[in-house]
Amino acid sequence: PAQRVERTTLEHLADVGLGSPSVIVVGPVAGLDLTGGRGARRAGGAGEATLSGVSVVVTRPKGPADALSGALRAAGARVVAFPVVEIADPADGGAALAAAARRIGDYRWIAFTSANAVDRLMALVRDVRALGGVRLAAVGDGTAAALSARLGEAGVHLQALARGEVASILDAPPRLAASMTGEMQFDPPVC
Repeated sequence: PAQRVERTTLEHLADVGLGSPSVIVVGPVAGLDLTGGRGARRAGGAGEATLSGVSVVVTRPKGPADALSGALRAAGARVVAFPVVEIADPADGGAALAAAARRIGDYRWIAFTSANAVDRLMALVRDVRALGGVRLAAVGDGTAAALSARLGEAGVHLQALARGEVASILDAPPRLAASMTGEMQFDPPVC
């Protein structure tokens, strides 16, 4: 996804139009240009890995963070794992999800909001062909990739895909709701 970088002082931060979500970096590290842009100070020197000498805090939960942490280390970064989210079982031990999985073919639409949601539900689905009459939606490319990997060659495909910033995804429900009533077709759309 595209990102926008704004550089300013704290004094002028209010003058910068920030949308949601945003990440604000304060201090000397804010002067680093790790994307290769011209005219900015680069991390590392000649012959050094791009992120040599840079510490990166990874806030993802253990598991989903492993690939990112590995890539950062390979680029020379010192990775500090600081998970701020914990993936846990629901209070009912998953009984409601298991019940939903048993009647998976009865649903008209199933919308997945994360790769973790895909993994949790699909682990309970005995035969993905039961999804043949169900329309599937995913929020984000990572969720769509996880769903496609689970569906394999079963002939079941994603019908709706919401991409972009959280704010634009939140605008998608009216469009998605319209498609659920048959007024619009998404094959697969970008909301």
